[in-house]
Amino acid sequence: MSLQEIVLKLLDGITDASVRADVAATISLILENYMTGRADDKKTITYLRELVMDVLMTKYPFKSAEELKDEVEKWVEALYRAVKLRAMRMRMGME
Repeated sequence: MSLQEIVLKLLDGITDASVRADVAATISLILENYMTGRADDKKTITYLRELVMDVLMTKYPFKSAEELKDEVEKWVEALYRAVKLRAMRMRMGME
């Protein structure tokens, strides 16, 4: 699944345009930092985890962080794989 598809699925149910734009911009910044080496794998995963937790807490305001933990990890894994793939494609000049 592409990075864009994953982001759109993550944002499903969030109707506030500014939140959607901020999340997309933040993911782009995380991707750029990863590609340029300003963020290593560990830091990239940390950034993604924080962002996904914020998004899920917005989507599910009555769930605690502990209740969302497993779902956060699933999203982070999918996003991280997509970020790595996108970065590799960009470095190879395929995008």
